[in-house]
Amino acid sequence: MAKVTIVKKNSQLKEIFNSEGIALVDFWSPLCIPCRIMEPTIKELAGKFDGEVDFFKVNVLRHIGLAGKYEVRGLPTLMIFRHGKPVKRLVGFKTKKEIEKALIGVLDTIATE
Repeated sequence: MAKVTIVKKNSQLKEIFNSEGIALVDFWSPLCIPCRIMEPTIKELAGKFDGEVDFFKVNVLRHIGLAGKYEVRGLPTLMIFRHGKPVKRLVGFKTKKEIEKALIGVLDTIATE
């Protein structure tokens, strides 16, 4: 199963924003119950989309500036980045099917270019 990178240092953020591919960033907090409930789903999807999408978790309590920059107002917030720029945002608890649909939509867009 693919891994979900937990961003602990600002230097790790370069992996997301300098990426040439697709990245799903889970803005979360350990205090957020829906965030913790979604964690196994995120890990499962990381395995399913291994090689196509990189997965990251960003604790908003540790990276307040980043959460502010991307206007994270509710948790969890999932953002899909392409070439380091946000292309899709999902706010609040989402099912596996909803997240999968968003990822497939972004991947399909690339395939038709």
